[in-house]
Amino acid sequence: MSTTARYKSRNELREDDADRDAEREGYDIVSPVECSREHEVITRMFLALARGICGKYFPGKPLHHQSELAFLLLYVIIGHVERKPMTVSKLSRAFGLSRATTARWLSELIASGYVERVGNVYWLTEKTNSPSVQNVVAKNVNLIIAAAKELARTKVAKMNG
Repeated sequence: MSTTARYKSRNELREDDADRDAEREGYDIVSPVECSREHEVITRMFLALARGICGKYFPGKPLHHQSELAFLLLYVIIGHVERKPMTVSKLSRAFGLSRATTARWLSELIASGYVERVGNVYWLTEKTNSPSVQNVVAKNVNLIIAAAKELARTKVAKMNG
């Protein structure tokens, strides 16, 4: 059985493009890949947490660099809380970065006033206990609690559905 391919004219292609654009604008298009509600809730929570942390600690820097510095700061926080402070070597291994880049970013954290170097390790400063930082922490706790409640509702709905 032989079939002949029929190619669309330019006008037909333009009409198809216009239809696709109209669908996109109305958000009535169906994705070929399912994304669970849980995935959405966790993603939205993560983005809200990241925006809050980046905006508070590193205002005025480009978003990509804010997030790099925020992740570095999070590692310093963990080291501080566990009483196992981070070194340039530990952080560069964790990030897969050169020691020079890691040291440069740590210098920015020190300049921001949230981190200090003592010998060859890095600790948090009192600035991390300031009221404005504590407000961000409280807001983040509320975001996490709200996301957990939404995830629990989603799980119950799936079990009952």
